[in-house]
Amino acid sequence: MKAVRKNGEQYDVRFVKPLLYRLYEIVTNNKYEYGGVCDVEININGNWYRSELGHINKPSDPKVMIPVIILHKAAVEALGAKFDWNKRTMMRLDEDYLEEFKAYLHEQFRQAEEKADGYTFTKLWISDSYGRCSIAAWDAYVEQEFVKGTDVNYWLYLFNHEAREIVDLFTAADKADCRVLSEYFRHKDSYDYERYWYIVTREDLPMLRKLAEPELLRRKKIAEREENIANGAIYFECESRPHNEDLTNVMLTRPCPKEGTFTLLRRISDADFARIKKYGRYYDEEFLEDCDMFYSAPGWRFGCQAVEELAKDHRVFVDDKEVVLDKVNNDNI
Repeated sequence: MKAVRKNGEQYDVRFVKPLLYRLYEIVTNNKYEYGGVCDVEININGNWYRSELGHINKPSDPKVMIPVIILHKAAVEALGAKFDWNKRTMMRLDEDYLEEFKAYLHEQFRQAEEKADGYTFTKLWISDSYGRCSIAAWDAYVEQEFVKGTDVNYWLYLFNHEAREIVDLFTAADKADCRVLSEYFRHKDSYDYERYWYIVTREDLPMLRKLAEPELLRRKKIAEREENIANGAIYFECESRPHNEDLTNVMLTRPCPKEGTFTLLRRISDADFARIKKYGRYYDEEFLEDCDMFYSAPGWRFGCQAVEELAKDHRVFVDDKEVVLDKVNNDNI
């Protein structure tokens, strides 16, 4: 990877091993556009100087971010320039920066996983901050390494596969019923009241699996839906079901057409939308307010004819149930 000056001069740049918690956050959250995960070193006249990764807005298009390195005092002086504390000295990184950055971080992540899986533990301390559960500590003995006063191995528990599976199960159980989960650990005296941490052992896994079952089923359904959509399936949600009732003399606060009302879960192709537009109507905010539909979002509503039309050449689902053409007007939707 190269850093490029305005005059065209190029300098070799290498990444510095990041702290583990930063590495975990950026890879798991897919936030490679942020440079703070690790520092870099730049080679000037055969010597390596520590610098920082950063981004600046492209002058002609502020939405575009340009990757740069921000030179520290020693690097600036090695270039023969005077360091100014009030002005940052930067160099643009070459076009291969992002791919190299991703490859480097993924390799560091793999190495951390390999190292973490070599340790054994009996307990995990799990924190629960407003529904976001994460590992706070474990009881595995890890040989310490200190760099500038920071323990670089402290966060290895984030990379241990078994520990991650346990915290994922705990998260699902918390999502399913946080009250029951809390009562269980407090009753068995496995809650740290000072730090607000749950103390989890392998003996707790059967209870966690049972409590987490509804949430795990929900996740499985979502995963199946995403896979189907990726393979071309179309999903509707039913707002009102088709019916044969005569509502002529009934006072209604909202539309209740005999062909039902269905909303698209995801955007479909323009060609498919053109096929079903005649079966639909757009509900704007004013119309929804007039109908007392305060919790509904503006958008297109379609009758069951639209579902039937798209089911001719697509896999179509209504409320996660696949539509069968000859049953489109019964309980199948």
